[in-house]
Amino acid sequence: MPGRRIQPGRAGKKAPPRDAAPTAETGSELAGAPVPSLEAVWAELGASSPAPLSDVPDSGDVPPLASGGDDEGGGGDATPPAQPPVVNAPAPSAWYARSRDYWERQAPTVDGMLGGLGHLSPADVTDSHHFLDSLGDRIDTSGVALDVGAGIGRVSAEVLAPRFAAVDIVEPIAAYAAVARRTVPDGKLRTAYVCGMENLRIAPGVRYAVVWVQWCAIYLTDGDLVAFLRRAAAALLPGGVVVVKDNIAGGGESPFALDTSDNSVMRSDGYMRELYERAELDIVATATQRSFDVGLFRVEMYALVPRRAD
Repeated sequence: MPGRRIQPGRAGKKAPPRDAAPTAETGSELAGAPVPSLEAVWAELGASSPAPLSDVPDSGDVPPLASGGDDEGGGGDATPPAQPPVVNAPAPSAWYARSRDYWERQAPTVDGMLGGLGHLSPADVTDSHHFLDSLGDRIDTSGVALDVGAGIGRVSAEVLAPRFAAVDIVEPIAAYAAVARRTVPDGKLRTAYVCGMENLRIAPGVRYAVVWVQWCAIYLTDGDLVAFLRRAAAALLPGGVVVVKDNIAGGGESPFALDTSDNSVMRSDGYMRELYERAELDIVATATQRSFDVGLFRVEMYALVPRRAD
């Protein structure tokens, strides 16, 4: 791959040149063997991503989610406690442990979260606000936002906290969650769930105005991502949305791009839409991130809502 190697991170990863030879990083080959499907990637790397949701194993006994307000959580009182509670989850599986190992070695800074591309943060924040603006009045800003894969609270502090009454975060790295508790302004951080999104179980009665999933869907297997999206959609307030913002692979004959350094898999737009279909979600808005460096993977935003029963 010509030019400097951009470290993988929660920002846009560097896309391979169109004439580049297939490599493990581009996802069209793995360990010298063709990868005909994403299932083959999971199998080669020791992960399980069964297609039927009934086959998705439970990740273990996750503690019930503590609420920072009343017993109903996100749907009512959004007043944050003096010290946001922390909910911890069991140890991750081997597949997710490899990603956690990578992230535990990254600095708890904006540059660390964005893989050395901290200068992209202002453009990212601006377009995220534009995307939320495009959704109009459908979102109840008096409700609570859930920031999934929150890192040090960059999106919570700069996108969600200014717009919503309170913010809950989901972050598997305890050191990052600790920084987020200091980063989110005005005491708006309500609850910090120190667990991976694959382990998150949203308690009955907890409701969110928006579930924001940025640069972390790439770390989940298909089955875990579909199951998470269904759980997230079930926890929305009326008019609420799940927003997925993530890197997108090119599509065509290579609809996936694998980065073995942090165990992330980027999918094509078409494949992402198939997963939303499996999760029984409808897309109500999309947008492409602008003003990112040339040579990075495209970043797409999707606003998703539960499918209406006919």
